[in-house]
Amino acid sequence: PEISNADAGGNTFKYIHNSLTHGPYGVNRHGEVIMPGEQPDENSEGFYFGKSPYYSTVTFVEFFIKWLDWLKEEGIYDNTYIILVSDHGTNRPELNPMTDSKLVNRLNSIMMIKPFDSEGDLVTDENTLVISSDAPEFMKNALDGSPVVFVPDRSLPVVRFASTNFLDTGIIEIIDAFEVSGDMFDPNNWKEIK
Repeated sequence: PEISNADAGGNTFKYIHNSLTHGPYGVNRHGEVIMPGEQPDENSEGFYFGKSPYYSTVTFVEFFIKWLDWLKEEGIYDNTYIILVSDHGTNRPELNPMTDSKLVNRLNSIMMIKPFDSEGDLVTDENTLVISSDAPEFMKNALDGSPVVFVPDRSLPVVRFASTNFLDTGIIEIIDAFEVSGDMFDPNNWKEIK
């Protein structure tokens, strides 16, 4: 109820942005946001090491479940279309058993969709290429009642760039660029274009 209400008489669109799982935010093992100068994991420096990513992820999942439960209590879960998307994956290969590539891990973002009146078993797909900029198209589909369609065998450009000087210069220095098609975890599906 702190971020939503069920008072609207008609259709409603709500965008919720959450940085709980993204540095420089951190959560301790009790699910409390840490104060400046503290470390999430007492035995490890930084937000991306030790148990810090785990604490943040667990806390986010708990909040998300609490929000879903609230939607059900208010009687609006079934007629709510939910898209959960992350801007990118992790840079830490040890957190993903599917690949040891930092670049591939970073591309392995989350996209979860709950259509209106959905029921049945959870369906997972680890090989469909999606990017966070797909979310507006999925939102449009939700608003006009169209089903979400994932494009089969699509190709996506992947650009790796140095961001260290961007704030000073406004210029993005491209390190390399690829075209990826099919299963992004298969190195044969990566074609270097720069």
